[in-house]
Amino acid sequence: MSTANSFNATNDPIPFPDFTKLKIQRPFTNVLEVVLNDSKGNRWNDVLYNEFIECFRIIPSHRDVYCVLITSSAKHFTVGLDLNWAMSSGLVGTTKDKLDVARKSLRFQTQLAFMQKATDLVHQCPVPVICAVHGGVIGMGIDLITSCDIRYASSSAFFTVKEVDIGVVADIGTLARMPKQIGNQSLLRELVYTGKQFTATQAQQLGLVSCVFDGDEALRQGALQLCQEIASKSPVAIRGIKLMLNYEMSGKSPQDLQLMARVLNGSLAQTEDIGKAGMAFFQKKKPTFSKL
Repeated sequence: MSTANSFNATNDPIPFPDFTKLKIQRPFTNVLEVVLNDSKGNRWNDVLYNEFIECFRIIPSHRDVYCVLITSSAKHFTVGLDLNWAMSSGLVGTTKDKLDVARKSLRFQTQLAFMQKATDLVHQCPVPVICAVHGGVIGMGIDLITSCDIRYASSSAFFTVKEVDIGVVADIGTLARMPKQIGNQSLLRELVYTGKQFTATQAQQLGLVSCVFDGDEALRQGALQLCQEIASKSPVAIRGIKLMLNYEMSGKSPQDLQLMARVLNGSLAQTEDIGKAGMAFFQKKKPTFSKL
């Protein structure tokens, strides 16, 4: 059986294992929903990190998935890092082992790189990832949502870059991505330096979320409608668009971007989807695209 870390020569989708802190469901044929499913607030510890990383390693093997939605079944989207686990594992605070500083640092870097994989895999996912958040979006929650393509929120949502309050730097992705998503650098630095809590309305004004819904059910329906709309488009075009947007965010020069666009469109512009979309437009019908 293929695993998420093995070469899959058959192109068959890798089955999802029975997760304990995640729930995988298909609200629509080409939409996959990943539910943070820990009733204790979705605290990020070794179990949740391992399951989430495994999940997003598997998703690209499911070529019939054209859009991914991340939600939570708990009271909060996530309350952030599991501090008990982080302290017992030596991620924060001091440790009792007798290793010298350099060796401790190398071990920590390995642990941190693994944790960063959770948000990196979301960012690198070949299809758009939408998150729909409610309640608390704390610490690691900000790391996670800033790696998503589109962020929706319920009016109940509140946000905080909490890491400063436990004496650490937000290093799982927030400080790498949030400055590119928020135009107000002064306010961004205020929020990061102080750990101040801000509301869903303030998050929308900042540009961190694109839409705020009045209630959790309205949020879910709005997010599902968006996913369904994206999944109805040409899967070739959607993948190409995401690739180009991520390439632009990497800080490449305009010349590099233009070269990338030429190379990308040199192959993708030959797709049959263009003809199907054009024909559907003139016939005033919804196009139907072949599977990937």
